[in-house]
Amino acid sequence: LTLPLVIINLGGEMAYILDQRLHSQSIEKEKSSKVMTDIIQSLLNPGDIDRYFKPQEIYSMSKLRAVFDKLAHCSTMRLNTSSMDKLFDLMVIGFKYQIMQCRTANELFNVTLNHLVSIRGLVDPGTHARVDTAIERFESVYGGLRVGSWNLIRQTLLHNFQDKRIKASIFLSEGKQNSDSSMVVDIGPLGPGFRVPGCVRFFSREGREVQVEHVRLPLSSVCTPHSPDEFIRVGLNLYSREGAAASSAANPSRPTTAEADEARHARDPFTFFEEVSCDTCGERVCKIYSEDADHCSRLDGTLRRTRLNHRICCQCLTRHNCTTKFGFSFRFSLDACQQCLVRDKQWIWVGCMIEHEDEKWLKACPTSEEAPAAILEYQASLVGFVMPKHIEKLPSWVYNQFFGLEVLDFSGCQEIERLPLQDMLKKLPRLSKLELTGCSRLWSPPHEICAQGGEATVRFLRSVNKSGSFSSTLNIFLIGDGESGKTSVVKALNSDEGRADYIRTDHRTVGVDVTTWQPNPNMNFKIYDLAGQEIYSKTHQLVFLRRAVYLFVWRARVWQGRQLSACVLTWLNALNNRIPGAYLVFVVTHIDQVDSGLLDALCGEVKDTVEQWNEPKPAANGAPAASTLRPKILGQGESVRVNCLSGDGIQRLKESIVAFAESMPWYREPIPFSWMKLQTTLERFGKFIKFLPLSKYKNLVDDCGVEREMLKSATSFFHDTGVIRFFGHDLDCPDSSDALASTVYTSTVWIIDVLKGIICHDRQCLMDYFIKNQDRVMIRHLSQMNVTGKVNRRLIPFLWPSQPASKPFWDHFRSSDRRGRDLWPEDIVSGPGDLDSAIALLEGFDLLVWQGDSCLVPGVLMPTKFPMNPALDADGCPCCTHFEYAMLPPGAFERLVTSIAKRNPCYTECKSFHASFHLEDGRFCQAFTYRNSSGGVQSDSLIIRSDSREILQEAEQVLQKIEGFFEGITRLSRTDRSKESRDKKPSSSQPNNILWAGDVGKQSSNEVDCSHCIRTQRTDRHAFQKSKLVSQWCELLAEPGKEVPSVKCPACEWEHRLLDILTTCRIPELRPCPCCKGAGHENRFSFNAGECRLQLDYERMNQAAAVTCFGCMAAGRPGQIRIADIAPEEAFVSGLCSVEVSAREAVMSALVLVEQFSDVLFFKREDGVRNPGKLRNTFAVVVLLSDAYLRSSLCKEEFLAAVRSGQLIIPILMPDEGGRGPGGDSLGWTGPRTKEEYWQHAVDAGGDETAWTVLQLYEPYVLPPSGARAEGEGGQAADRAFVELLAAKLESHIQRPGKISVFESMTTRGIRLSYLDRFVERFGGREAMAGLSTAQVVQRFISPATEASRLSFCDLLLSEGQDRWVAQSDWFFSHSWSYRFLDVVDAAKSFFAPPAREEGGGSGGDGSG
Repeated sequence: LTLPLVIINLGGEMAYILDQRLHSQSIEKEKSSKVMTDIIQSLLNPGDIDRYFKPQEIYSMSKLRAVFDKLAHCSTMRLNTSSMDKLFDLMVIGFKYQIMQCRTANELFNVTLNHLVSIRGLVDPGTHARVDTAIERFESVYGGLRVGSWNLIRQTLLHNFQDKRIKASIFLSEGKQNSDSSMVVDIGPLGPGFRVPGCVRFFSREGREVQVEHVRLPLSSVCTPHSPDEFIRVGLNLYSREGAAASSAANPSRPTTAEADEARHARDPFTFFEEVSCDTCGERVCKIYSEDADHCSRLDGTLRRTRLNHRICCQCLTRHNCTTKFGFSFRFSLDACQQCLVRDKQWIWVGCMIEHEDEKWLKACPTSEEAPAAILEYQASLVGFVMPKHIEKLPSWVYNQFFGLEVLDFSGCQEIERLPLQDMLKKLPRLSKLELTGCSRLWSPPHEICAQGGEATVRFLRSVNKSGSFSSTLNIFLIGDGESGKTSVVKALNSDEGRADYIRTDHRTVGVDVTTWQPNPNMNFKIYDLAGQEIYSKTHQLVFLRRAVYLFVWRARVWQGRQLSACVLTWLNALNNRIPGAYLVFVVTHIDQVDSGLLDALCGEVKDTVEQWNEPKPAANGAPAASTLRPKILGQGESVRVNCLSGDGIQRLKESIVAFAESMPWYREPIPFSWMKLQTTLERFGKFIKFLPLSKYKNLVDDCGVEREMLKSATSFFHDTGVIRFFGHDLDCPDSSDALASTVYTSTVWIIDVLKGIICHDRQCLMDYFIKNQDRVMIRHLSQMNVTGKVNRRLIPFLWPSQPASKPFWDHFRSSDRRGRDLWPEDIVSGPGDLDSAIALLEGFDLLVWQGDSCLVPGVLMPTKFPMNPALDADGCPCCTHFEYAMLPPGAFERLVTSIAKRNPCYTECKSFHASFHLEDGRFCQAFTYRNSSGGVQSDSLIIRSDSREILQEAEQVLQKIEGFFEGITRLSRTDRSKESRDKKPSSSQPNNILWAGDVGKQSSNEVDCSHCIRTQRTDRHAFQKSKLVSQWCELLAEPGKEVPSVKCPACEWEHRLLDILTTCRIPELRPCPCCKGAGHENRFSFNAGECRLQLDYERMNQAAAVTCFGCMAAGRPGQIRIADIAPEEAFVSGLCSVEVSAREAVMSALVLVEQFSDVLFFKREDGVRNPGKLRNTFAVVVLLSDAYLRSSLCKEEFLAAVRSGQLIIPILMPDEGGRGPGGDSLGWTGPRTKEEYWQHAVDAGGDETAWTVLQLYEPYVLPPSGARAEGEGGQAADRAFVELLAAKLESHIQRPGKISVFESMTTRGIRLSYLDRFVERFGGREAMAGLSTAQVVQRFISPATEASRLSFCDLLLSEGQDRWVAQSDWFFSHSWSYRFLDVVDAAKSFFAPPAREEGGGSGGDGSG
């Protein structure tokens, strides 16, 4: 912690000296201000500040000199070596003098603060924000340090500067330095808390001071007591004293001491302090002068700067302003406030609400039976009490002597565990408001009722008192990793024999399974069996309930390293973030699969992990502490050992659960009888009815006897307890309004089924179905969902059984897969109303938001991690806020993304860790999260940044709502990293934060593989050099009627048409970021063009569509790259302006389908404007031939340019439907339609034999007339056969190395045996892999190699042009990934020792791809 002090204080001294020199040389004010501003901005650059604040050793003098050399030359001012030597020496000796003048070590805080506040006056107002940010950072780190830490810092500084003995004229002339370079230490006013030397104090046995005597010593007359009015001046500008008045008059921006004090007070009213005797308790305390009130605070007997949100005396702060200064996240640190330790036992401050007057805070005794006289004076006009936040119980005189009370406010009283509710209701008949929000330890009345406000709480309590009933239903949640035995535990609990049948691996839980269990007549449990896969953790948070026993189930097996502890901590943190204070039971299964010694060791590890995790942890750096409500854990984390197959331990588990549940405060919880009747009715309805219209629900409430004034309270209570789900805000809205606001969901099972359909870990069966039916459009929609999180409207019926559009799939799924019948025994959505309600439910849970014809569902994306460290200084995002959490709960980031997208119509690019929002008005926002690990402590960072302060504020409001949902979340810090205000307005229609990289040029290669070799999977496939065939092509163009020559492949001897080879392109899918490439970065981030194309909405090609380059983000750029710059259009449509409107619409509809079928993007322009750049960068040209096209000079120019460059020409003969162009020519094709004859019509109608004779080389395609065209997929007018022919033609002429094919269910590609040795050498040889298992090889070598491209290793080899090593596998080499990898390689080579074996194809393995 010493280095930041050195940098800031030396930088301050440097600023003082340079400021004095600039003024003494009469430099113009404008130039002088610019120099100082440049230096201070560089000194306090947030990136450098972050680097200095990292834990590290203090820099050596030479390294410090290098830092300030660079700093001094960041402006227009230039210093030679001699001047820099003098400047640095003067800086060092000035700081050394200030260190030695500090009377106590913690005065270094004030020295540094004086430097920062003073340099704030030396710069222009535009730099004040950066200085203020540095001040806040400094205060947050050093404001809470104890005396011992400050002494250690002072000792380090003195040790570092002890050899710097430099004479300075200013110090010599003022007598602050001796001639031998030693410093003169002032002896005068003592520091706070110190007495004059010679003071002798006498104490009694009880420790009280009884007598004081003074002995005269030599220093007694020199040392003076500390003055309360004294201001610490060490650290101020020493060089401004000479001619201070004249200097101030000449340069108003340069503050005098009084001006600096006034400026500091204006910035923060809680700055000046002094030590006084407290007028209430007599203690010597720190008095803080502020603009609105006086406070007192004593912190460890030391005087230091404090803030209201950090270690302020809770009693005095309560007396100051209870309403505004106590939030629910405020925590009281009694150990840090000695006054409160006394007052807790003897007296408290109580806020008295008096009619027609403000609140009065009066002193009272918490244990006395009688109210104090000071409060009794107001008895006649007293209407309520506000209790101090640390109170543990309600004083009896409150309800025994003040019978007219109307209000009792316990908001934020987290130590209260029980209230005398019966006495309060009986003796306080006028009580109408009981505020209990934030009382986390209080269980009665329920938290769900307290959250609705004080009036609702009183109505609930009086209703219970009048006609109460008891609830006998509780919940059990089984949590833990997948395949740990949770489902077997459920079956064993429900079995009379206490055993479960064997469960196959493919029958693991999907989402949540709900069952019931009744261990005895007086207790009913609803059991929730939660799937353990990570993707489901996002929705588990939605079903967690407070009134539940949580069974953490783990499996006894050999765990590697600390994996078991990590698994336990992951689930404990996730649960505690959502349900602080949960009741937990630990269960270990499969105990027969390990020996007793290992089982004991594993159980001991779990118990130690739980005990360590459950210890209360103090808040760090003044941040709000974690919830004081700790989980209740059975047996302090001792695991109940069970074997579900044999039944061992099941009976003990049943007894433990029942006994534990009976100890819960919700067991036989009192609720109004009418509410109990309504709950029973709703649960019965939920078995048969999925949801109710709001009007029918209200009728049901009336029938059960619930009063209308309690309708809102009852509905909110049952929503929070999971009985129903209602997301509306107005219970009086009509049923005709939107589904979300007028629907009450009554079936828990149906709600979970809806969640299960949208968040699923495996959709392979659906993909296989689409592949089997060759439905390429749906295959693309499904792939788009898996990659981008966007679910097309046409795909939604396939999420749940069953709509008419998806019924064939669900019939096939249920008939062909037994698991399908078990998983979906009944239809979930059987009509349009069901589907609308299901979608509305997901919107209510913030899982889904509509964007055009697709809905964004971030939760469907598989969990991944941020690929590299982001830089927070993005030039295009000046507004930035950094949040740090102990753990960001699963699902929180996805809720943030959908909530921001709901508020602002935008295009959204989303990953599981990152989202970019491109708003329709041109504004831009980014959010991303990543895991921090330093010193063995992990935390999660969430960054939100934008080019608009308004958008950033909206995002923070959304985040506050999410934090309210996760009651136990611990926010460690919030840091505003915004740059100075730079409101940029978009200069054009282009989104102003997207980096437009421009045209990337044609990606195709000169080499083209033999298509027949590819189809037959030959290892020695031949690659044609297109440049060598150009001469033959030129000869063919000169004589179009000449027969097209053939070219034979020397490898397979297959004969190819010359035209087919020349018009085929090889375009790699792995593309470098154009911005990284333009910046000259060596480690460029790479995109997969196929994934980028999945981001596009083909029907509405959005030019703002962008993807994020994380390499750019690491370099401090927003990293938003247009998809058009990664995956540009590869086909050009010529002639759209020369066809009829109806035919043009048909072509456009057909091309949309062709794009999805062939994965090739078209450039389509209807205005007839020439665009040669786009034409050059495509490999294919679709020519829409009509008579008008043949007469158009623009169209002829485009056609000839495509022919000369060897592009694929696809002529489409347009139907003649009577339309005429400007010259009277038909907008359709009027000639013959066969290949042999159609070109002759083109020559005759076009009047240019040279141009149109070339058409005889190309096969024409005929677009059917409008009468013959059928309605195709999605209601688009296009003939499917025509589309498939066109798509097949394009696919046959483009080769994409590295392309991930979504049109096959499972790839069987593998690598050749002979590549294994090359693989080992590629990653460092056998020495680098010695002793490594296959899992370690994958983690260390394969994963990093494929991370950027997201390709399999086989696809990566293809993208690198190493096709000869990849082929269809003939063998599958199965082995455990814990085996040593080199042993596996040697075994494979030994097995395939005969050379003839290798010729059969590639050998696949579970670790190769």
